[in-house]
Amino acid sequence: MPAILDSTSIVILSAQLHLNLYPATVDARQCEQELVRNHLRILFSIPPDRHTIVTGSPPKPLIAEASAQIMHHIHANGQPYMHLWDLLWKYMDHGLASQGHTGELIGRGLAIYTMDHAINSLPPASICELKYQTPVTVTNYYKALLTDEAWEELCQSIPANRAQLTYASANTTFEDMFKGAYFHFSHYGQANDISPMQSSHAWAYWL
Repeated sequence: MPAILDSTSIVILSAQLHLNLYPATVDARQCEQELVRNHLRILFSIPPDRHTIVTGSPPKPLIAEASAQIMHHIHANGQPYMHLWDLLWKYMDHGLASQGHTGELIGRGLAIYTMDHAINSLPPASICELKYQTPVTVTNYYKALLTDEAWEELCQSIPANRAQLTYASANTTFEDMFKGAYFHFSHYGQANDISPMQSSHAWAYWL
């Protein structure tokens, strides 16, 4: 049976995509409370009004790896256990995601999906022991992201600001420029969220 949108699939997706549950809907609040109660999401803080809670899934590479392994599991009948885009659509359609963050969520999903696809396309000998922590060349990443036609156009392109560059740099194609460069990421986190940190008890964190 394929995965459905429930607390389990939300935890798996959140480990890679950093899902923020939108507290304005009843379903989101109930889901958030259930995840915290079952130790599947961390409670960061409770505002004084106690109407909402601040929770999250801290970015952990090992948890992200386990999430990716589960996400890409294939049943004996050849069907994938999780359909990423179906689950993300239901997540947004059920009002669990803030409308203002929908575009960012789709972007994160596309980036992780592309990275995983690029890793799955590598020969087994070049894949790390933790499979979805494997670095991917920039060229392989864009090959996985784009259509064949779009990739051919990109790889032969030269810088748009070539008039400001040296002759050698101005005539170097995208493929040659980035042939030794790698992408290395497996999950997303939110580094600029200061809501859990309050100055009134910051001393406790230092202790």
